[in-house]
Amino acid sequence: MRYVDANIFIYMINDHPKFGSLSKKILSRINTRESALITTLTLSEVIWFFEKEGIKDIKSILEKIRSIKNLEIITLDFELMWQASNISNKYHIDFNDSVTVSAMLVHNITEIYSNDTDFDSINFIKRIFE
Repeated sequence: MRYVDANIFIYMINDHPKFGSLSKKILSRINTRESALITTLTLSEVIWFFEKEGIKDIKSILEKIRSIKNLEIITLDFELMWQASNISNKYHIDFNDSVTVSAMLVHNITEIYSNDTDFDSINFIKRIFE
C-alpha cells in the first residue's frame, strides 16, 4: 500500500500539461491493481486548491476521487494530529505534510506517490513519482 499526496489528484483533475498524464497513470494503477490510502485532510487540500481556482462543482471532484477503486480514505483523530505536531517539529515540514507522515506511520506505509520534495527529508519514506 502507498499513500497518495494531494498533488497527484490535482494534476490529474486539472489535466496539468507536464504532470497530468503521469498522475493519471498512477491513479489508473491504483484503480486496477494497487492499493492506496489518503486522509480526509488530503481531500480537503484538493478541494481547497480548486475552490481557490474558482471551481464550484466540488461534488464532482469528490466523486472522481471516491470512484477510484482500491483507494482507502481515512478520517483523522486527535492522536494522529498530536503525532503530526511532533513530526512537524522533528523534520521541519509543514503540518499538512506531517499529518500525511503520521497517517503513513499508523498504517505502516513507507512509500508515497508525490511530486513534493519535502518528503525526501524523511529517511523512512520513499517518494515515488513515476
